Amino acid sequence: MEALFNHQMNNSPTHQFTNSPTYQLRLLCLLILLLGCQEIKTPAYKPNPEDLPDQEAWNTTIYLSQDGRQRAMVKAAHRLHYAATQSTVIDQGIYVEFYDEDGLTSSLEAERGIIDEHAHNLWVKGNVVIKSLEHGTLETDSLQWLEEQNLIETEAHVKLFTERDIITGQGFEADPGLKNWTIHRNIRGRFIRDENDKEDEK
Repeated sequence: MEALFNHQMNNSPTHQFTNSPTYQLRLLCLLILLLGCQEIKTPAYKPNPEDLPDQEAWNTTIYLSQDGRQRAMVKAAHRLHYAATQSTVIDQGIYVEFYDEDGLTSSLEAERGIIDEHAHNLWVKGNVVIKSLEHGTLETDSLQWLEEQNLIETEAHVKLFTERDIITGQGFEADPGLKNWTIHRNIRGRFIRDENDKEDEK
């Protein structure tokens, strides 16, 4: 009975109609029409609130001081303040002036930086140049300034231009005025001869 029933169903008019090419073509056209009428919804972007700054400003000046004495002045082309992390991100150029008890000692320029507002430390990166008023110029890719120790340091490659030397190496620490400095490893130097030296040799 089961075999006979299946055979009869396979030969029924309904089964023949569903297997016909005309029916399949109509069904395909109907599906295309239904899908074409549906509105395609794209998922909405929901930014993470933690990634959004609490404040945003352009062309601002920030003063960093310790015990009531100004240590540094930071000029930011564009800054973003994040209250949750107590940090300020500077992403469109940064200029810094460092001070001691006698006044201005050096200036710094870099592409971007971050200020840790809790410790008042400063981290900078991208074509970093420190120009001391009296002790030469330092070039590197990144460094940080620790306010409490009044110390700049980096593990990156550095090039130091003094009045009569060009010294390169890896790892560096100094006061912001570059008066006392240390290069940690891979130190190489080149002595610059001036006109007085040439005259003395004649």
